[in-house]
Amino acid sequence: MHLEDFPTPEPDFEQFLKSETSRGHPNLDQDILHEVIHNHGSEYNEVLKYIEENPSLAQRLGQSNVIKAELVHSVREEMARKLGDVVFRRTSLASAENPGDACIIACANLMASELGWTPTQVSKELNEVRAILRRLFPSEGSSH
Repeated sequence: MHLEDFPTPEPDFEQFLKSETSRGHPNLDQDILHEVIHNHGSEYNEVLKYIEENPSLAQRLGQSNVIKAELVHSVREEMARKLGDVVFRRTSLASAENPGDACIIACANLMASELGWTPTQVSKELNEVRAILRRLFPSEGSSH
């Protein structure tokens, strides 16, 4: 076996993260860009393309470092179909604390526009997520 038979090693992720973050993005604060790159790795440009199409997707969801483009990416590319899937698994929205009712309502409305949800479906999705948030964060309530 020769050296050329071995795959090229992946670049150091921390170096990649620092390098890509230092490039900056005209629509994102440095901390948000850092989070997008950290969460999506070498595929982060797939998330950023939505901002090029619609700059309002650079907005944060609530007080989090998650942006609307990440939610749209989850729906369009990762087949997210439930609000809970986005809030609890595909983003870091509820990873450390309750993201707050305003945040989950914004998520539900964005998903509704992407998926054609009825008001009844939006209400059902919100109720399911609120119930889980009450169990996960009993002392925080749901109104951040």
